[in-house]
Amino acid sequence: RATNLLEIETNYYIETGEYDKALGIFQQAFEKLSQNGFITPTLYRTRGAIYTAKKDYQKAIESYEKAFELYSLGVDEGFPRSLFSTAYFLQNGYGVIQDLEEAFLRYEEAAALGHNDAICALGECYEYGQGTRQDQRALHYYEKAAYEGNSLAKYKLGRFYDLGYGCNENYPKAFHWYQEAAKDGLEVAITAMATCYEFGRGIEKD
Repeated sequence: RATNLLEIETNYYIETGEYDKALGIFQQAFEKLSQNGFITPTLYRTRGAIYTAKKDYQKAIESYEKAFELYSLGVDEGFPRSLFSTAYFLQNGYGVIQDLEEAFLRYEEAAALGHNDAICALGECYEYGQGTRQDQRALHYYEKAAYEGNSLAKYKLGRFYDLGYGCNENYPKAFHWYQEAAKDGLEVAITAMATCYEFGRGIEKD
């Protein structure tokens, strides 16, 4: 929980452009957690994000490499979080050479074990043809993840219904899923809802 709160706080300052404040908060927390032997890969991932924002790419790479190393410890044991996190790093080339095919395979493993974010990630892989061919199965995975509460998947599902990707256009369903994602605070979904109201797509024009 402590690392989650730290990530939220530092991400806030990154988004507002206060990189030095984000780094200062992180370093204080990192030292305290280190003393208690509570170092997780999430801490190194967060530090990598801060250094990336500061354009200190060498330190960012070092941080991501350490995060990937720690996440990898649970891969052979089949831990869903480890499979998903290493897949994400492989997909984006964070601290490791980008490998879209391997990322896809690890997402599949994590999804089979019920990892919701991995299910949504599979949808993205099929949508954009990353590590696999583009396929309408993207809709299936977005739908599955959305019904299990994934905010991004809710938005993606709404967009598919809105644009008719892999299905017939259905503006009321699109609006419904945009609204569900917006309830979770997803900003892009809030913007999509505003567009629906503006043009009367799936909801009365307002």
